Amino acid sequence: MPLVSHEIGQYQIYPDYREIEKYTGVVRAWNLEIFRDRLKKSGMLDQHIDFQKASGAWSALCYKAEMEAALRSAGMAGFQLLDLQDFPGQGTALVGILDAFMDSKNVILQAEWLQSCHDVVLLLQFTKFCWQTNDNFQLQQGEKVLLFPAVESIKDKSVAGLFPPDFWYYGMFKGISERVKKPVSPGTLGILTDPGHPLFNSFPTDFHTNWQWWSIINASRPLILDKTAHQYRPIVQIIDNLERNYKLGLVFEFALGKGKLLVCMARLNDILEKPEAYHLHKSIINYMKTDEFSPEYSVDSRLLHDLL
Repeated sequence: MPLVSHEIGQYQIYPDYREIEKYTGVVRAWNLEIFRDRLKKSGMLDQHIDFQKASGAWSALCYKAEMEAALRSAGMAGFQLLDLQDFPGQGTALVGILDAFMDSKNVILQAEWLQSCHDVVLLLQFTKFCWQTNDNFQLQQGEKVLLFPAVESIKDKSVAGLFPPDFWYYGMFKGISERVKKPVSPGTLGILTDPGHPLFNSFPTDFHTNWQWWSIINASRPLILDKTAHQYRPIVQIIDNLERNYKLGLVFEFALGKGKLLVCMARLNDILEKPEAYHLHKSIINYMKTDEFSPEYSVDSRLLHDLL
């Protein structure tokens, strides 16, 4: 017999009293008017939108935890939500991600909701929510991890992606750009890679940049790998200009403890509608599933933190 949980969640969200204006027919929002007047009497009416946003964001996280708990529970066939909208007919149950008019409360994006409530949900298992910088996160114990670093976290440790070779001479035009307060070119000269590497089994490539790398490089920030050993080479290396000579990685791999880490500095998940990005992403995943994914160069957590 399939087991389905009934009406999970039902986490309240503070109301946005601007919803009262939507009641233009025969129904009047007496309840919301009463609650609004109570908040006004308490001297906090100016905070009602902030209350709605904060309680709504937390409610959405609680729904996420509830749904994911059901999905990862052995023997559970599924879950049922009461509804996606508020239910004002039994008290005032403001437990919907949508309001009574089926409009979004703007507390979570549809795409984010579907990450936990969809036909297929990717789940990550870990021991706790609160981590310290010296804690080691689901890698040193022998797992495989594919990492797409957030741009904000590596902005000062990387350079912007540049598809064509740098113009004329980096040093000269760097100085000119700085004097006229214009952006400085990333200054790079394309990729260097080994087309025979098993990572490219589903993504044919030359050893140099070609047109299938256009969207991938434009969505990238190659990482500076100067702190790695001199002999270390990334799988896909970006050639730097002759003045700066950074060791730049677009795709590279490390061993960390018993785990295996592959890092891609192109935001492939943002451009999967591009066939070249889709197939590189697929090729990376396929490679990581094989025994050929066996990084030879080991790093410790301190070096990895310094790099990323």
